[in-house]
Amino acid sequence: MTLLLLERDGPVAHLVLNRPERRNALSAEMWEELAELGGRLGGDESLRALVVRGAGPSFSAGADLDVLRGQSSGLGALIADPATSDADYLACLARMYQGYRWLRGAPFVTIAAIHGHALGGGLELALACDLRIAAESAKLGLPELRLGVIPDMGATALLPRLVGEARAKELHLLGESIGAAEAERIGMVNRIVPDSELVDTAAAMAARIAALPPLAMRNARAAIDGAATATLDEAVALAARLQLACFRSADRDEALTAFVERRPGVYSGR
Repeated sequence: MTLLLLERDGPVAHLVLNRPERRNALSAEMWEELAELGGRLGGDESLRALVVRGAGPSFSAGADLDVLRGQSSGLGALIADPATSDADYLACLARMYQGYRWLRGAPFVTIAAIHGHALGGGLELALACDLRIAAESAKLGLPELRLGVIPDMGATALLPRLVGEARAKELHLLGESIGAAEAERIGMVNRIVPDSELVDTAAAMAARIAALPPLAMRNARAAIDGAATATLDEAVALAARLQLACFRSADRDEALTAFVERRPGVYSGR
């Protein structure tokens, strides 16, 4: 990888967008690297938490304008070329979405640590994570409509779940950026911290999550994600099935023993 950095510390890893000179604008090559990394990490059960953050002054300023201008190679060139067939265009977008999709389906918790700008596709990358921590400097927004396009990497589905349909439409249609305080108030981010504390706070949260029984952690996420498109009865039934797996796991026995003995648990994920 040339545009991404992966830093691993035991069960916690940091994925760093590494294009600071362009405020981590998402190029076609970066989307390809994100998808390839997802293929490598997506099934890694030894990884318990992943922090996604940006190098330099911003998390990500969104899609690189070179992609829209047709001045890019690979997927970017196909998307901008008017001769590209509808089927090939949709296949390109699906390939780009693979760079985001694995963050929600991975067997570990994903945390976006947002500072500076998180706009357009950059914000959508943060929305694909389970949790979002924002620095006080953060500015979040979806300006795509000003360029004659729409968000197409998940914001139209994920943002209404977080902030409600009316607020999501306002953010999409007005295209205005909001500050960290407003993002926290409406539920787009989980918490705000001073810029100087962002990385340490995200790392500490990741470490706390990594210490949990991994099967229970994965099943809690699956129950919440599944409930988003289910009726109440279906959601409770799903939680019951996932709870059954927890009850019958070695992790559950170890968690109870560790609690009684007042020591950290040692978990296998089984």
